[in-house]
Amino acid sequence: MSDDPEYDDDNPPPRARKKSGGGKWLVIILGILGVGGLVCCGGVVYLGMQLAPNMTPASVTKKAQEIAPITIPEGWTPLMAMNLWVAEMVMYAADGNPDNGMLMLIEVTGDQAQGKMMAEQQMQQQSKTQRMKVEETTTKTFNLRGKDYSFEFAKGKSDSGEEMHMVTGELPPSKPGKVVVLMIIQKGDKYDEESIIEMIESIK
Repeated sequence: MSDDPEYDDDNPPPRARKKSGGGKWLVIILGILGVGGLVCCGGVVYLGMQLAPNMTPASVTKKAQEIAPITIPEGWTPLMAMNLWVAEMVMYAADGNPDNGMLMLIEVTGDQAQGKMMAEQQMQQQSKTQRMKVEETTTKTFNLRGKDYSFEFAKGKSDSGEEMHMVTGELPPSKPGKVVVLMIIQKGDKYDEESIIEMIESIK
């Protein structure tokens, strides 16, 4: 005789509880940022609200001006703004399509290397064309708010052989103790170096 309970219409078997995957993306981002464990469900809710991307153009533009008051060139469409708890960032897409190119401003507490690494991680998630093999690099120096800042202007090819350009550098921060990194990667037929230089020099 079996020890298993008998089930009928009046005594149905218990249903297996489904696991929620709603916080999976939050765990992934926290892992990327190196953030430790969460102590309670309230912490998850709070961080989820902070990490959720804001994709309204007005919000992206507002956050960009808070990070670095510069003039974004025409042709760049606001994509999203994010508060990553240890960093804030905004992203723009070239002609509204991340595969044509991306522009990112990121504000971190740390150094330029950390900001650049985080920008690259986000670009890899948003664009299929961000990978490029650098063939030549030129350094340009800009005097911004009385201090010299160096930017790397790189040229190379994507995995598919398309010409690509990447610009990276540090901008004067708007808040004490912060580092602001500008990163742009764009297809060759969309790239306008003159407008990028004007943007860098436009910081107030």
